[in-house]
Amino acid sequence: MAVSASKPNIYVRFFGGFQLIVEGNVFSDAVNQKKQLKNLLAYLLVFRNKTISQEAIIDALWPDG
Repeated sequence: MAVSASKPNIYVRFFGGFQLIVEGNVFSDAVNQKKQLKNLLAYLLVFRNKTISQEAIIDALWPDG
């Protein structure tokens, strides 16, 4: 019998405060104050259908670095 892996339900809210909800578990501004983590997630969501190099991510998140 083949077992199919189901994808988790993931919801992301950026307007009105950041919230990430994965299978009912809520990660929000109140729980996680890491701005760069939110920026990374937003970047990956925007470019989710493209291959992104590590260098491109670093340049996008730390342009003065």
